[in-house]
Parts: sequence; C-alpha cells; structure tokens
Amino acid sequence: MGTSGNDQIPNYEHLPLYVISGYDNQGSIFPNPESPGNEDLTWEKNTNYSIGVDFVLFKNRLNGTFDYYNKFTHALLLGKPLSPTTGYGLQTSNIGNMTNHGIELMLHYDIIKTKNVNWSVGGNITLNKNKVTKLVTDQDVPDLGTFNTYYSIGRPIDIYYMQKYAGIDPDNGDELWYKKDGSTTNNYNEAGLFYLDDKTPNPTFYGGLNTQVSYKGIQLGIDVYYSGGNYIYNNQWLVAHDASSVYQNMAEDASDFWTPTNKDATYPKPDLNKPTYDSDKWLQKANYIRLRNVTLAYNLPLSLISKAKMQALQVYVQAQNLWYYAPNYEGDPEVGIGSEESGFVVPGTISLYSYPQTRAITFGLNVTF
Repeated sequence: MGTSGNDQIPNYEHLPLYVISGYDNQGSIFPNPESPGNEDLTWEKNTNYSIGVDFVLFKNRLNGTFDYYNKFTHALLLGKPLSPTTGYGLQTSNIGNMTNHGIELMLHYDIIKTKNVNWSVGGNITLNKNKVTKLVTDQDVPDLGTFNTYYSIGRPIDIYYMQKYAGIDPDNGDELWYKKDGSTTNNYNEAGLFYLDDKTPNPTFYGGLNTQVSYKGIQLGIDVYYSGGNYIYNNQWLVAHDASSVYQNMAEDASDFWTPTNKDATYPKPDLNKPTYDSDKWLQKANYIRLRNVTLAYNLPLSLISKAKMQALQVYVQAQNLWYYAPNYEGDPEVGIGSEESGFVVPGTISLYSYPQTRAITFGLNVTF
C-alpha cells in the first residue's frame, strides 16, 4: 500500500497567461486562449493497494510472479471543456476520481538447461478494469482530445459516445442509424447518441511472450507483444470507404457500393453532397499480436579474441516489427496516434494518417575490452 502524486502540470498552468503580439504596427496584449489558468489546481493523487506472490518450482526451472493490484486515483488531472463564451477551450483541472484494478502474471520456464544448450520460454499478461467513480461537474465530460469519447461515472474512462450504424436501406441505398427508441432513420440528425459500454479504446489485456535459445556461442532471442479488448475509431478506413469520399483514392473493396442492381452492397450509394458521418460503423476491434524483436547473435570463443586483448566479441543481426496479426482491424492498431498536425488525437483512440511501425533490420558488433 502506498500513495504517490502526479505533478505532470505544465509550468504556470495555474495562472491565466497573456500573449504579446502586434496588429497594424501596434503592440497588443490579450489573454492566451490555451491558458485560462486554474487557481484550484492540485497534484493528482494515487493510492495503490497490491498483494503478490513470487514462486520458484522444479529446482528453479520454473519461476513466476502473481500480483493483484487496486489503484485509486483522486483529483484526476484532465482537460475540462469550458463554455465557448469564455473565449477558452480546455482548462486543466482535477475533474474527478478513477479506479484501476486487475492482475499481473509472469512466468519463466527453463525447458533445457545443460552446459552447451539452453532453452527457456516466458510470458506475462496484465488484465485491467478501469472505471470513473466521481466527476466534479454535474454532467459527463467530453474528451476534446478525441471528440467521440466521454468521461462518465460508472464507466471506463474515455468511453465511446456516438451514433449506432444500422446498415443500408436496400430500397434506395441510404445509410441508416438507430434512434433512441430502437427504430431506424436515414436522417442523421434524428439518430440517437449511445454510450458503447462494451467498446472502450483502452486495452483490457496486454502482455508479451519470449523465448531464448543458445547453443555454445550461438544465441537466438524472440519477443512477441500482444494487446486487445479495445476498439479504435479507424478514421483511415473511413476515408478509404465512405460514400462521401469518392473524390479521393479509395480502397479496392469500396467499389462494392449500392446500385439498383446491387442492393446487398457493403457500402451505401456514393454521394458527394453528403458529409462524413461519425458512428460505430468505423469502430474496429483492435486485438493484435506482433513479432516485436528477433535477435540472432554469435559470441566468438575467448581463445580467438584474447590475443587482441578483447574480453568479448559478439556479432549479431536484429530484426524489429517483422510481422503482426490483427484479425478484426484494417491496418495497424498499434499506431492510432494521429496526424502530427492535428494535435487532438489520443493514442489508441483514433487512427488518422498514422505512420506505421518501422520495420528495421540491424547488423552490429558488441566488443568488450
């Protein structure tokens, strides 16, 4: 058990700041629209409770750790939207409380352990549940970093709040959405807004797998990472398939759109005059597994390098991000970071013109004298 503080508050964030600029060759000073100040701002406080067990079995061949944790966050530091009439957008505030609880498990097993051959495998998994327990405002708070998630008491942080897609009207090719009463409409303005309690942008499980094999001076290491239980708003997929984006380069399967002779199409009839509509149609399950790292190395025998006064010489080749598998997501779910120019996208929540993970192969030497 213990309590810690989060002091990640920018300098002077508690003060209303001003901008010095010029207009028509005249100096001017005016309030900074990004710095409204907050004299009540305090550190975020975390109280942690955990219980764990470390164990070793089978003559030290199997070892592991099991932990149960419960983390209470008080005075949660997030941006609180302000009324546009104030001239400001967000105010860094202590908006409420939150809990995180779950388990962490780590295992490592030596399959072969001899003088010349060693082979071990290991892995870890974290299961986490998150919930907002208090908000200082009387209403749920929108996250202006995503524009489609909210902070809502009793729900995971950043829960999706949006319209539900109901498919395509086979008679005319119009898109349909659900209304609050469960009926459908082709008028987006009549569609209801719903909390998608079973779809959160935050992974509910994640972890890794690894194996190490060595034979005399040869070593092979493989690391795999996995994550899942979350959904990402795939904005890149929207741009490649939405019926209002036909003036752009489209994905090949976007050609399966509604026509009078193709009423069972995947996508609605094209319409340049239709705006792009947000809905859970563009939410995709983000479960994935990635081959994060593969390293093959050879350690030269000491008898060959000692004359050069070396203690060790290793030649290696290392490959990163060689492969990944995401069965329900179009693209790479690990890169939901967004456009560097936008500044509003929260990692893992929206995929928007993101650079893919770099695939790299590196050759090198490690020398110890």
